[in-house]
Amino acid sequence: MIDDVKQAARQLTEPEQEEVTLGRATVLQIFPHGRRERIAGVRVTSGLMRRNARMIVSRRGEELFEGAVSSMRHFDDNVREIATNYEGGIVLDGFHDYEEGDIITCYELRAVAAH
Repeated sequence: MIDDVKQAARQLTEPEQEEVTLGRATVLQIFPHGRRERIAGVRVTSGLMRRNARMIVSRRGEELFEGAVSSMRHFDDNVREIATNYEGGIVLDGFHDYEEGDIITCYELRAVAAH
């Protein structure tokens, strides 16, 4: 019974969150950067890629990695986002095993209003 009360209290204090997809990009080319780091050269195919959002890397339908962006560039400029049909470079924090054709999905968590 105590666990039920704790769970009910937690639901009242923690807002429910949903994953909202912002955009998708396809890896066109991979560029070495330093010893281990690799940059994914991407083209945004829908929506936009936002620097402060989360990213999921998938290959042939299988999710390989989920994490944060450490760098996002358009040509020589650091950018906050890359829009549909534009190209840029993305470095994800802790993932360097890109292959051409990988799909990077950009999403953010948004609080859902309680009913």
